[in-house]
Amino acid sequence: MIQLTKQHAAGLGDYDIRVSCAPPCPVRTELAMAVHTPETIPAYHDALPLNRYELAALRCFLCPDKAAYITGRAVAVDGRSASTGVGVLALQS
Repeated sequence: MIQLTKQHAAGLGDYDIRVSCAPPCPVRTELAMAVHTPETIPAYHDALPLNRYELAALRCFLCPDKAAYITGRAVAVDGRSASTGVGVLALQS
């Protein structure tokens, strides 16, 4: 996904099209809530370093002209969970 983002950003830049991505991260979706048991949902949420699921803020930031010079980037919106090893498997083991 990251390499594809970089390739598209390089190829579409001449057309003033920006391409960025948000790698997989904790997002409160219907599917995510179905995968977690009622017992693990609070534990997973509390294990996130910033204690919240958030992705919409990145999209709102990248869309306007304020981010017009950002392209070809993978922006992790994970509350630092990737750096701390927080994940579903860690909670279920």
